Amino acid sequence: MVYDITNSKSFEALNRWLEDIKEFGPEDVNVIIVGNKVDMHYQREVSFQDASRLAEKHNIKYIEVSALTGKNVPEIFENITNSMIKQEQNREFSKYNAKGKIDKSHVTANHNNITLDKSLDPNYKNDSKCC
Repeated sequence: MVYDITNSKSFEALNRWLEDIKEFGPEDVNVIIVGNKVDMHYQREVSFQDASRLAEKHNIKYIEVSALTGKNVPEIFENITNSMIKQEQNREFSKYNAKGKIDKSHVTANHNNITLDKSLDPNYKNDSKCC
């Protein structure tokens, strides 16, 4: 969710948007509050502290960026990607752990993929002819 740090009305709208997400969005939606236009800090209407408090209240991350200069823009995507990987890792863990078959050491994740030890999957068939 992006708001303009030089426009307090855009910040005030965040509460309504967060409530809409809570009411209508999926339970495990990834949300980050993004304060844009830090390159225009001299026109700031919303303090970093106010935005941080709002994010903390909703247990989500807050980051300030400049779309003009690109400052912190890659960090937004890294944060979202890491959250999604962790979320998927937890889903895989929960799916197989429901039967008490694995622990978190059997699930690995990195930026590119999520891997579950296939031998723990009850539908896995090892077609190896070896030994």
